[in-house]
Amino acid sequence: MTSLFVPFWREYGKHLNGIVARAIDERKPAAYVRWFPDAESLEPYVSAWDELAENASEPNVFLESWYLLPAMRLLRENANLMVALVFARNGNANAEQLIGVLPLEKVRTSAGINVLRFWKHPHCFLCTPLILAGFEAAFWEAVLRELDEQRWEMLLQLPSMSVDGAVFEALNRQMVAQERLSDITGVYARAVLMLHPASDEYHDPDSSVTRDFAKRRRRLERLGEVSTHSLEDGDDPARWLANFLHLEQKGWKGAAQTAINCNVAQRQFVEEIIAAAHERNRLSIIELRIDDEVIATQVNLLGTQDSAFAYKVAYDEDYASYSPGMLLEAEAIRIVHQQRRFRWMDCCCAFGNTTMNRLWKERRALASVMLPARRMVPELVASLIPMMRYARRILRRTATKAHCVGLCALSPAENALACCV
Repeated sequence: MTSLFVPFWREYGKHLNGIVARAIDERKPAAYVRWFPDAESLEPYVSAWDELAENASEPNVFLESWYLLPAMRLLRENANLMVALVFARNGNANAEQLIGVLPLEKVRTSAGINVLRFWKHPHCFLCTPLILAGFEAAFWEAVLRELDEQRWEMLLQLPSMSVDGAVFEALNRQMVAQERLSDITGVYARAVLMLHPASDEYHDPDSSVTRDFAKRRRRLERLGEVSTHSLEDGDDPARWLANFLHLEQKGWKGAAQTAINCNVAQRQFVEEIIAAAHERNRLSIIELRIDDEVIATQVNLLGTQDSAFAYKVAYDEDYASYSPGMLLEAEAIRIVHQQRRFRWMDCCCAFGNTTMNRLWKERRALASVMLPARRMVPELVASLIPMMRYARRILRRTATKAHCVGLCALSPAENALACCV
């Protein structure tokens, strides 16, 4: 009799185990975060990472594997730097798909606030996370859940993030759905070059901009033959990079010891990523020359999905009165329209760059986004930060006004001495 019930209970047990397993799978989140502390631990995921970059919701060359991995090896200064890879489950619990890349560092502010901040090294000019198209909501849900579960961090900071695309739209929806506090500051419009059918359609030949640059070029042509040259497939990028580094170090950056040549690690990094970009056909270098002398160089990196990023520009300050940098930018517009290697280019400039704002017509919106963890203390801190920022502005304004009133009460000689001090 007992032997008759054994198969029944065995099958019934399997059925119960299946129900429990399905219930556990249903409770598992659709996406989750894994942390990687160094470049070596990320190497096994390079292939999936490159596929993600090709199909990203918004391209960001500074987060592609061939750019970020050398940066982690050569530019990291914070021991608490990590890269968050976000994975999504593909039906089967054992199958996973890489859907996002986000480099973060743990920092403690001067006010004693623990922050999880996007790692923005000196050669990173866009902080939009790399997210697989169609998985924006799953990515942010996983990242925000990870922030809430971390007991060390109070805030997540994302500076210089694009706020006019699908990535920020998905984040905004998550913030609304979760009724989460946020602080968005530093919103500004950055110049973008959108290619037109022809270069002469970009700027009207009769416009003041076109006439001004024609006048500057004629002045420069009095010194010799002016020509522009671009890097070709068979050229050695190291020689072109050396020209750029020489011009940069020769100028004010060299005097301030901020040029790339003044830092061994930064020079190694730039040399490595320039070689990697050239190997992938993702590099563009344009030079302005007088006879055989290079007086200005522009280095551009080509991203995925017909995007490009104006990476570096340098000019010979001996010719500053002729505006060689501006002339090169104007000539570059004509050259990139002829080459047609991308559809749009981000200027990668900081706020208030009048030169690029004058030359390039289109704009993209960037901002700094701060999100608190969903706990009482982080949300309290986040709610006080705008008030503290406002109080700082009031105090600074009051101090400036008091200083000006004090100067008005002084004699001309005393006023001049105070200004010198």
